[in-house]
Amino acid sequence: MKGYTKDEIVGENFSKFYLPEAVESGWPQRELALAPKRRPLRRRRLARQKRRRVLWASVKLSADYNSRT
Repeated sequence: MKGYTKDEIVGENFSKFYLPEAVESGWPQRELALAPKRRPLRRRRLARQKRRRVLWASVKLSADYNSRT
């Protein structure tokens, strides 16, 4: 849906999906800080695709305490 292949996006910072003005304002970092406290954090916001197209997205951020990566 976002236009990236697995090899292109795995390991990248999730702020890549945010609009430039949201990144500049620090919004991705604030949402990431809230995620473990909100279990999970759910939002509807504008997101950016690989080709820079903007679309509405439902976002769910949650902490994964069992991850081994």
